Amino acid sequence: MATISAPSAGAARTVPAWRRGLQTAINWIVLAVIVVGVGYFLRARAHQQVTPVAGADVPAATLSENLPDTLMLAPETVEAMHVQAVQVRQAPPNTPLKLYGSLYLEGSRLVHVQTRFPGMVVEVGDTQDASDNQIRPLKPGDKVSKGEVLAKLWSKEVGEKKTELVTAISDLHLHEAALKRYQSLAGGAVPTKTVQEAENAYREDKIRIESLKRTLRSWQIQEDELASIEAEARRVIAESLIHNNPSQQRQLPPSATVTDKLTLDRTWAELDIVAPMSGVIMEKNFTVGDIVDTSRDMFKIADLSRLGVMANVYEEDLPKLVALKPEERRWEVELLAEPGLKPRQGRFESIGNVLDPMQHTAIVKGWLDNPDAQLRVGQFVTVTVELPNRAGLVMVPTSSLVDDGSRTYVFVTDRKRSHFTRREVKISRRGAVMAQLESQPQAGASGESHPQAIELGEFVVTSGAVELAGQYHILETQRPAVAIETSGGAEAGSRP
Repeated sequence: MATISAPSAGAARTVPAWRRGLQTAINWIVLAVIVVGVGYFLRARAHQQVTPVAGADVPAATLSENLPDTLMLAPETVEAMHVQAVQVRQAPPNTPLKLYGSLYLEGSRLVHVQTRFPGMVVEVGDTQDASDNQIRPLKPGDKVSKGEVLAKLWSKEVGEKKTELVTAISDLHLHEAALKRYQSLAGGAVPTKTVQEAENAYREDKIRIESLKRTLRSWQIQEDELASIEAEARRVIAESLIHNNPSQQRQLPPSATVTDKLTLDRTWAELDIVAPMSGVIMEKNFTVGDIVDTSRDMFKIADLSRLGVMANVYEEDLPKLVALKPEERRWEVELLAEPGLKPRQGRFESIGNVLDPMQHTAIVKGWLDNPDAQLRVGQFVTVTVELPNRAGLVMVPTSSLVDDGSRTYVFVTDRKRSHFTRREVKISRRGAVMAQLESQPQAGASGESHPQAIELGEFVVTSGAVELAGQYHILETQRPAVAIETSGGAEAGSRP
């Protein structure tokens, strides 16, 4: 029986010829790619070391020997650095500050009209209605003038005080007549003490009358009414004289006759409530027949010719308002509900010292003229405050600034871009795109900073300023070393 032998190991690993050829080709291709890549890298590296790429390094520059802090660059160097410059311009006006608030009535322009004595209202002042020219009682919204009678009040105290004045005038007449009679007697028929007592009574009556008149004037009793009280006193005196001696009736003065005694009796205890200032009636809290006392506001009168403006300003805007001079604290006020109307001119006078804990705003108060009474208390308004620039501010792009610690520099050049002078400047305000500089700055407080002037129309570098600053720093630090090397070289060349 024949046996079948297993294939040998060598026979199992036999690779076809075509596969071996393909593998060899792939290996040669990979090797070629690697060799070409390494060669290209080495050539590029060698070329980079031999020939610098344009703009990769800052081209060489020199320091000017005649101009201080000035770099001298060739035209091709300026072109390679892509240096650009713009002119210094006048700083534009600041953006106006807009605030929101409302109108309010100042406390000094609102008066509470009250009576000095309790009493009953017997009459209300009247006015002429503008719509139909009819006379009607006063009501809220009507305009009144200072001294105008608003109402009439019947008061027991007023009647008693007037009666006291009549009594005092009557006593004065009696004591005056007695004094004259005593003084007419000659030869010591009347004791001196009696004459002195009569003189003293006469003086006391005069003082009492003046005191009562001042009291009635303080109660707003008018002078014509005081004259009528004196006339009533003379009438009472005349009637008493006629009763005692009818023959004296023809000797009475004309003023002793009262034409309308009934009217005087009816108005004897009346007190006029008059307007203490001109304005508009805001409230009327009574009607005819009401009993009022001293704690009740009969009227509220407001002077609306000038209204207060109260606006909110955020904490970060407070320094802008505080920096304004008194003559610059002006604002324009627009009604929020009527934005098309012409803004009204006004002023603000006070800035609050307390911030609202929720909104972090302070209250700014001012005033606004309202001669035509078109504005109303409580209306919402928009307030615009102009923020003028300080004198001597100029503007440059922020990209032209080079910060070096606490100092800031710019590079000023000419139209040909042939030299670039480093100049320290003082920043007034720095923005994202533009910055404001002081054209005539003062020296720093520490004495280390010395900002220089910068004028309108000068050219400052906006692109390439950082590269110029770096090159300036390198040349500035190398200047002593170059001088030493030059000095050393000269000494070495002079040796034999």
